[in-house]
Formats: sequence, structure tokens, C-alpha cells
Amino acid sequence: MTNSALAPSRGFIFLSHATPQDNDFTIWLSARLASAGYAVWSDLTMLLGGECHWDSISEAIKLHSAKFVTICSKVSFTKTGWKDELSLALATERAKSLNDFVIPVRLDPIQWNDFPVEIIRRNGIDFNGAWHVGLARLLEKLNADAVPKSLTADATALSEWASDLLDINTGVLRESETLVSNILPATGGPKVVFVSALRSGAIASPTELMRWPVTRKRHIAYGFTPLSYKTDDAFVLESQIDFSQFISRGDSTRGINSTEAFNIATHHFRVLIDRALQAQGLIAAVFSGDRVAHFLPAPERTISPRTKYVDPWGETVSRALNGFSPKNNVFWHFSPEFIPQLGRTTSVILRSHVVFTEDGCTPLSDSARAHRLRRRFCKNWWQDRWRGMLLAFMSHLAQGKAAFEVPVSPTESLSLATVPELFVSPITANRDGYTPEDSDEELHVPDDVDLDDDEDDLS
Repeated sequence: MTNSALAPSRGFIFLSHATPQDNDFTIWLSARLASAGYAVWSDLTMLLGGECHWDSISEAIKLHSAKFVTICSKVSFTKTGWKDELSLALATERAKSLNDFVIPVRLDPIQWNDFPVEIIRRNGIDFNGAWHVGLARLLEKLNADAVPKSLTADATALSEWASDLLDINTGVLRESETLVSNILPATGGPKVVFVSALRSGAIASPTELMRWPVTRKRHIAYGFTPLSYKTDDAFVLESQIDFSQFISRGDSTRGINSTEAFNIATHHFRVLIDRALQAQGLIAAVFSGDRVAHFLPAPERTISPRTKYVDPWGETVSRALNGFSPKNNVFWHFSPEFIPQLGRTTSVILRSHVVFTEDGCTPLSDSARAHRLRRRFCKNWWQDRWRGMLLAFMSHLAQGKAAFEVPVSPTESLSLATVPELFVSPITANRDGYTPEDSDEELHVPDDVDLDDDEDDLS
């Protein structure tokens, strides 16, 4: 019998290896072969991608294997079990007239002439140094020899095997859970973009001094309000463009493509949100990449007042948004960054940061110290605390209203919902024995913390 006429019962690939030294490679190869559609058997995975079981390894090799892949390493050559499996496979190959039934693969940098004499003349496949290269050659060989692919070797079988092997489902309950995102739905906003042109010979005021955001592109100015609102007669209104068309198509008449237009609108939203936050008494902190976040000042070294909010489950709870650390002699401040998301719908993503000050108002200028404080102080802040601070922050901004209003023109506003978008997960974590941390006091953790790079370092 040749490989072109394999018995129907020979439907899987047997992997023989040294245990436990070559386990990692065997698991990796098992998963890759299963992903390619082959049923695989090893003592680590059992039958992956199939449902049959046998009384012994001997039966599996002699009656049910399409190929016997023997993983050759420095350790496997010393293993009695590996040698016994190889001998049985070679005997099966001869007895059943199976062409290239035994396929040796080289895992370690060992000489081919050091292989056992029984397989030294075979064309082995080299996995030493580059597993993906060896895998490609092995898949070519299996395809050329018409090794059958299991009808049950699908993604579900592979996923279930991986979950069991890696213990992925430990602590996971098959119960739905409402999850709170960091995405604030937004309504309203500008309806049009006004396009103005600089009058010949006129000198315009600096755009940063204007009441409403304006972006200059040579002699053209773009804004959400006509410049007449700014009492600047250096410009003359030329036209107006529908806002959604502007961010999706740009202004081809004046050479502004959609990317430039989108960036102009996003910049204006950032400026308007920043101004609205500062109008509420919040202080700006500039991070790397010119990102800006805002925080509440804490002028006194006393217990900070907690901000009440109603969580998505209808409970009224509270959370402090700043506090003082006697140990480090600094104030800490929850400081979210507002990131506009424009498109078919408008939303704002909140990215959480923590700022440290010595006077309750001025962010530390020493970025290295701020880095160490952040790594140490927030090390054990879990998701429920970050979520609570985010909800409390929005509750503070809204002052009892359903939304926080951001003026975008003299007559229009962008309304940011105080409750982020909610999602329902079909699974939840097993929280037996877990008690949410509800203290706003300083966390005393070891000083020998990892000071890896932190993307939140203050600039």
C-alpha cells in the first residue's frame, strides 16, 4: 500500500518526541498542523481534530497513522520510549509498504550523520533555527503525499484543545455581564464648515487669539463659525461646506483632501473640548506627543471630597478624583484625555492618566519622578477603580445633567453623554473571594518596581 492509497482508517499524523524537553515544540507543531486541517496525535494533545481513541500507542501507530513524524533532538536520541516508537513505526512502514511513512525532523543543531542508523539515509526536514521554514516544508510533503485532512479538524476543535491545554477557561463563568467602555456617545456639533479668504493686502489676527478655532491654509481659513462673529474684517466669507462632506471628501476646490479636512475638524474639536474643560476650572496637563489631559485642582492637604455618580446598574456611589500622598509629599489627580472620533457618528474616547503635583495645581516638571510615582502609586489600581473615576469625572462635569455641553459655535453645542457606551459580554469572571478596593488612601507597595518605559510620561 502506498500513500496514494491510504486506508480510510489512517487519518492522522503521529508526533513522537522527547518528554518533557521537547514539549513546547510539539505543542506548537500540533497546533500548526491542526490549523492546516490535519488531525494530529501526541501524548500532549491526544487526538487533536478527531474523535477516535485507541487502547494503545502501538495500535495508533500500526493501524491509524497516515504519517509518523519523529522529532529528533539531542535529548530524544537518549530516550528509550522515543526509540521504541521509532522502531515500531519503521516496522509498520515495511510491513504495510507505506512510502515515506516515517518523516524525521531536526529540532536541534545536530549533524545529519549523527541520526540513528535506521533513518540516517532519509530526507529529514530541518526545523533548527527557523520553525516556520520547517513547517512550510513539512506541509508541502504532507500535501504531496496526499495525507488526508480531517473533516473534524476545524477551528472549534483547535480552540477547545487550546483552552484545555492553557487552562484558559479557569475563572470564567458562562454568564452575561454588562461592560462599561471608555467611549462617550456625542450628539449635536457643527452642521457646516465656513470657508473664508484673506482680503488682498489685509493682515489677519493670529488664529490662537480668536474666540473660536480657525485653521489657516495659506490665504484660506476654515472654522465652525463665520469670521464675522470674530469681528475680523481681514477675511471675507467665500462659502460653506456640509460638515460630514468636509470630513469625508475635503475641499477639492481649494486643494484640501479628505485627510487634511478630517485633521482640521479633529483639531477644532480638541481645542473646543479643552476650552470647555478649562471653563469648568480644570487644569491642563501636557503629555508626550502634545496630548492634553485635564484634572481637578486640590489646593488643600485634606481628605478629598468624593464625587457622587450613578453607575450603569442604578446604584449611587462615589469616588475621589484627587488626593494627597503624605509618604511622597505629592497630590495625585485623575486626569482623562478626551479624544474625538469623527465619522458616520461622533464620539469621544476617554484615555485615563494620573498627574502628580506638589501644590495641587502644577504638574511635576521632573518627568522621571512623575514616572516613578505613577508606576508605584497606581500599581494596584484595578479596572473597577479606573471605571469609577471615569464615571465620577463625567458626573462632576455634567453637574447633575444628562450631558456635558461643549460649545462649538455661538449657536451650536456638542453634547457628551455622562455614561459611556455599554456592551454585554456572554461570559464573566469568577470573582469569588475578590473584594473591590474602595479606599482613596495611598497604596503602600514596594519601592523596587519595574521602571519600564511609560507612554504616559509628562513632556
